Amino acid sequence: MSEFGYFRSGEHRLSFCVDEPDAYRREFGVLFVHAAHGNRLGPHRMFVEAATRFNRLGYATCRFDLSGCGDSVGLVADSSIASDIFNTVNAVRFFQTNYGLDRVVLFGISKGASIAYATASQHTLPLAGMILLSALSSSRKVALQSVRNVLREYLLKLTEPAHLLKLGQGRISIPGILRTLDAAWKRRNRYDKIASCDSATRCPILFIYGGSDPIREAAMAAYVNECRRNNVPYTCHIIEKANHSFFHYAWKEEIIRLSETWLKQLAEAPS
Repeated sequence: MSEFGYFRSGEHRLSFCVDEPDAYRREFGVLFVHAAHGNRLGPHRMFVEAATRFNRLGYATCRFDLSGCGDSVGLVADSSIASDIFNTVNAVRFFQTNYGLDRVVLFGISKGASIAYATASQHTLPLAGMILLSALSSSRKVALQSVRNVLREYLLKLTEPAHLLKLGQGRISIPGILRTLDAAWKRRNRYDKIASCDSATRCPILFIYGGSDPIREAAMAAYVNECRRNNVPYTCHIIEKANHSFFHYAWKEEIIRLSETWLKQLAEAPS
């Protein structure tokens, strides 16, 4: 059974969809946190497909829109990491309380993964675990890797006769290329850095990154260091050749399969 509606988060009403299997398991449900400027469908409808599969395992799922996104009230311009964390805290409490769940598993991608991690770090919540895809972290390493990737793309284009002809005819915008490189460098400040603090909520985490994601190496190292420092159990998995948003159906299928296996192990582990 699916239920659509709104729940209150401060001054905003946030839209949600909860899918409840018959006689669903109460030890935990799965709450999805979408990426920046996304919505509760997830990239390429990933959240919809994952929710369907998790329902088959007997778990209730909740997909919601952060304020200013999807069908929720608010402006994107007003969104901040603090407001997103506030919304996620309220979503966890709404889902857990209204559907009789013992605990909740957070499933986030990109900025949504970073929001989930920050939420658990700053608030004591009934979390059973987190599945974090392409979790973000700001650093000079991330920016340098982004610049290198952009330069590599331009150099590959210059091996093609058509692009060489455009360059010779002056039809390639040098200012445009410089703006692209500048935007890549500014990624060092694009996202909030991981706060080095004692985690308020400690729960197992499954990190999943794409092998071709330029932020993977630096971001994954930053999260692993924080997990070790806070004695948080974690598992890392890299999907070879996958990009940041896992747009290919085969990568999406691998994410769901890995998550299913991890959820089964989580359910069987002692509390």
